Amino acid sequence: MFESLEDATLAALGTNPILKSANADLEARQQQYEVAKAPYYPIIDIELDQRWDEDISVSTVTGEREWFQALGRVRYNFFNGFSDQARKAETLELVSEAREIKNNTERQVVESMRLSWMAWMSVLDRIDYLRDYIESSKSTATAYAKQFDIGKRTLLDVLDSEAEAIQARADLVDADADGLFAQYRILAATGQLVDSFGLAWPEQAMVDEEE
Repeated sequence: MFESLEDATLAALGTNPILKSANADLEARQQQYEVAKAPYYPIIDIELDQRWDEDISVSTVTGEREWFQALGRVRYNFFNGFSDQARKAETLELVSEAREIKNNTERQVVESMRLSWMAWMSVLDRIDYLRDYIESSKSTATAYAKQFDIGKRTLLDVLDSEAEAIQARADLVDADADGLFAQYRILAATGQLVDSFGLAWPEQAMVDEEE
């Protein structure tokens, strides 16, 4: 388990499967937007030409002259109906939506981790208290039983002390279960819950980080 809430939160931001999916979707939308902007980029054409001409000088000496010609043309697609502009606006809107989803998911992951961590810390304090209380109730029940033998305690006192000890042990079982559930929530937020059971994610649920 993590040493602090900060460590757990950083891990969740890096490995939470839902957040990773949102990040991947945002990257895909951004790539679509770059493709949609492509028609606005200039297209540069370069043409090279080479030829030879006869050169007859005044002294009747015939020779050849070599000519090189380079021609560059820059073309812009200033207007292609409304299709390019509409496509660009559409993909930009998709980028904005994907970014908002990613930001909302990130906030939810952080808040979920905070609540899960607080619940776990609270359960740990409760478990420590109950363990101490169980030992105390055991001692009390034993003392009451001895006092009952010498007539200083009633049977009702003894039964009450025994009931308190039993209830404390039951409360500890519940607290242990709550602590386990809190740990599961933390592991789920970091995407490690499946691994903790020795299982593997299905291939359909995996996000390829190299794409």
